[in-house]
Amino acid sequence: MKRACSMVFLLAACGDDPSPKPTPLHLPLIGQIVKESVPEGFKTAGPSKPLLQSSRFKDTFFDKGPTSVFNILDAVDERIVGFNNGSAANYIPCVTQAPVAYTITAMGETVTMYAQCYDDFGNGQFIQFGVKDGVTYLFVSILSPLAAISEPDPAAAGKYTSKVYLGIGADGGDGCPTHTWYGCSHGAIHLRGSSATKAFEMTTAGLGFQYCGAHLKSDGTNVYGIASLDGGDSCQDVDTLCVLASDVKTAGTCGAPLKNFDLQALGRRAGTAGPIAFAASKYPAAPTLVFDGTKTDAVNFGPTVPTPGTGNFREFGAQPDAGP
Repeated sequence: MKRACSMVFLLAACGDDPSPKPTPLHLPLIGQIVKESVPEGFKTAGPSKPLLQSSRFKDTFFDKGPTSVFNILDAVDERIVGFNNGSAANYIPCVTQAPVAYTITAMGETVTMYAQCYDDFGNGQFIQFGVKDGVTYLFVSILSPLAAISEPDPAAAGKYTSKVYLGIGADGGDGCPTHTWYGCSHGAIHLRGSSATKAFEMTTAGLGFQYCGAHLKSDGTNVYGIASLDGGDSCQDVDTLCVLASDVKTAGTCGAPLKNFDLQALGRRAGTAGPIAFAASKYPAAPTLVFDGTKTDAVNFGPTVPTPGTGNFREFGAQPDAGP
């Protein structure tokens, strides 16, 4: 006669696995959101008509090199895919723990962020993320800091609005051959894009960024921009552009909604870079960002170690990627 399982050994004797099941993450891909919102003309190959050097803007921020938003965010997306895949295959306790609040002060803004899990690569390089009320918060401290907040669109499933803060050249690295903070591109980028509506806004400032200060806004049909081009130690007068989003070279129609920016404008203050003095941006009227190569430089923000109370994503064997 077949014996019934006892209560004590019920799980083991009857073949049920008592270990907790994985809780798969579905963290949105930041780079994908931004790519879906960036004006089409910045994503396509070919020269652009030099209205406020729109071709220069495309080459600097959407093509190749250390200031390419696409390249940077593609690398971040690889990490996010690793977290999503790792959580689907492993039970990771931190995925279901309560998010821990922390703050960052980036580019003049103080922002509340949340974290649940971290992945620490040592030497101050780590990633942490959290999901609070459906909103995903991501902070990356690998070479230079990046913070992103991605909120799902209530009217479009699978679509998000993502707000990104990005410092470039925080460690004097990023492939810079001179190994000095001012030897190559050094500056800050703040952007927001909606993959649902194609609305996009970006403001930036720095040294070796082609722009002392620049601001761009698109509604998916037209693009309005205003900037002070970088002349090395000088900054050129403010100029504007209004072009079609489809090719960023044909004159567009830009009304008040495009000219009223939502993000705080970025521009560099006057300072010195080694033996060289550099001028302040002529956009905006009162630039605020300080670039001096110190710990308080505008490219540096956010925590320097994982936030206390967060859990180690790799603790139970999950391997999101091979390292930084």
